Amino acid sequence: MQQFTELERLVEPKLKSEFGEAEGGALWGGYTSARLKVLDDIAPFIAVEEKNLTDHSARHIKNVLQNAYRLLGEAACTGTDSQTALNANELYFLVLSILFHDLGNIFGRHDHNRKLEKAYSYARGSTSDLLPERRLLFSIVEAHCGQTREGSKDTIGALDGVASFKQKRLDCRRVAAILRLADELAEGPQRTSLFRQKHFPPGKDSVLYHDYANVVDPCIDRSAERIVLTYDIDVCPEGQQPPFNPEWLRQILSYCDKRSIKLDLERKYNSHYCSLLRPFKKTEISFHFHFQGKDLQLPYNKIVLDDLVLPTLTENSSLNSRPHVDFDIETIISGISSAVSEQTKAS
Repeated sequence: MQQFTELERLVEPKLKSEFGEAEGGALWGGYTSARLKVLDDIAPFIAVEEKNLTDHSARHIKNVLQNAYRLLGEAACTGTDSQTALNANELYFLVLSILFHDLGNIFGRHDHNRKLEKAYSYARGSTSDLLPERRLLFSIVEAHCGQTREGSKDTIGALDGVASFKQKRLDCRRVAAILRLADELAEGPQRTSLFRQKHFPPGKDSVLYHDYANVVDPCIDRSAERIVLTYDIDVCPEGQQPPFNPEWLRQILSYCDKRSIKLDLERKYNSHYCSLLRPFKKTEISFHFHFQGKDLQLPYNKIVLDDLVLPTLTENSSLNSRPHVDFDIETIISGISSAVSEQTKAS
């Protein structure tokens, strides 16, 4: 069995503390048994059925568990104050939902958040005593992406904030918010493989997602109340002809732009439903460009998306206006073209 993460190691003592040795131990035993089946028998075969996806194996599950712990901090997992810490139910459903959240991909990417039945029945069972857990778990996992069955993007708002499990409170919204943000932050080179990309390239509709994984490094910096996205982009990666491919660069920059904005929206959205995520007040984004192993050292400033609002009205103040970032891709590509030209002449 793979080693437990920091977050998982905190679950057993909290379950036993709040539910007692017997009942808490039974819940933990059920989780560990399901975990073994998920990591050994289900997660490894998502890539077999969905060959073009970025990684959804045990490595991804572990990454999301680690992200959840970094977002919360230990005190929010071990404390007893319901305002500043998860209770045993919420901690249990958090690790359980992270374990199961992407398993539906084995039956196809579309609506994967609604395809848990077979995986759950295999890993946890199908006895009637599991019906409450199953119902609550499925609702939390379904909310981690997509939209509600009525077509709303507010998937977390549709959940029950005052549900109960085993006669104790369970705030499904809190759990779903942490799962959703932790999953959004689970990007980086660990989601792909350079060897695979070179020798077994994904389909053309999926290449961009693997390229994105190669260039992004997310950091959860709780002490500084920020989430950091650092992009290191080789403008002429292996397989491309120098000096560089402007169209590829345009695509990857456009996608980085889109994902950066989405992450900041997720930060704000999820913190609305979970006060434990509110310490994160900003998203910082920086771009670094390289050519043939050398840093082009282009003077692009760090982009900061924060929640600071100044109480200042102007003539143009309107409900129709909104803050925006001056991020012009064509200007960046032009600057890179000049820098690469100079670098080529120097060599």
